[in-house]
Amino acid sequence: MPALLAAVLTLAACSGNRRAAPSLTPEPAIERAFDVLSTAKEGKSLIAFLEENPVSFEFANVEAPCPRYEFDRRTIYLRREFGSDTMLALAVARAAQVYRFHRLTGLDAPTAEQEELAALFQARVGLQINLVNADFETGDPGVKEIKSSFCTYLHEGQSYAMRKARASALVTEQWCARPFETLDSLGMWLQRTRAAVRDENLFTLLYERDLQRVRRGQLTMADAMRNDARFRAMPLYEISRFQRMFYDTENRKMSKATRLYRNMTKEDASWRASHAGDITRARAAFATCGMPDLPFPGGNIQEFD
Repeated sequence: MPALLAAVLTLAACSGNRRAAPSLTPEPAIERAFDVLSTAKEGKSLIAFLEENPVSFEFANVEAPCPRYEFDRRTIYLRREFGSDTMLALAVARAAQVYRFHRLTGLDAPTAEQEELAALFQARVGLQINLVNADFETGDPGVKEIKSSFCTYLHEGQSYAMRKARASALVTEQWCARPFETLDSLGMWLQRTRAAVRDENLFTLLYERDLQRVRRGQLTMADAMRNDARFRAMPLYEISRFQRMFYDTENRKMSKATRLYRNMTKEDASWRASHAGDITRARAAFATCGMPDLPFPGGNIQEFD
């Protein structure tokens, strides 16, 4: 009996190392995707982060063209069809990287820059789990998007891959709450809040912003009206303090986000340099990748020294 018990405990320990915490998803298919993700070095570190900062990955109950992030509920909704556990693992990796940026910075809603970094991360994970051409042999639109992003990273490099992800994030898609904000647009809005604090019309500005979020699908009209009513019901002695604290808090978030974006971009460049041989071999293996050109709204990607 002791020997049998030891064997059972050993198997349980191995399973624990291999499988992500069940709290991350109620979906067996997504659990299997986490198994695939755990075979990549960066996938393991991502899973460890998610276990410390739980979020629920669920399948959308609609025909979802892209993920929907509900950070306040710690829930991410994914499209249901990806053809295989491997492709679903890459979809999970990309969405989870967007969530990780949110948790590290405190930004309330996803930005185009988060999608840029997530696309780079997804491609690196794809290389680490040793993708092959057969993994992409499906007509599923979600898989085609993953293939296009992966091949762009391989053949065109970091900057082009980021621009392509940015273009996708800036396309209007209400269910996915797109177009996303950019760090530049958030920075300009933050400066407006600073002036609004001085002019004592911050609540009007916040309500206008909530209306923009309603149009994007990030907020309901009822929630926007409820927020406005709550702000305006504040006692006078609290309003001034709230306005000062609001600007300081949002400014700290922006500083963190800008710094993290810069650092993660540099980290990807360093990873590409240290894995140049792997990338060269992957280019040969995926030499027939189809990469249609895309227009890139939002301008150029900022380069960092």
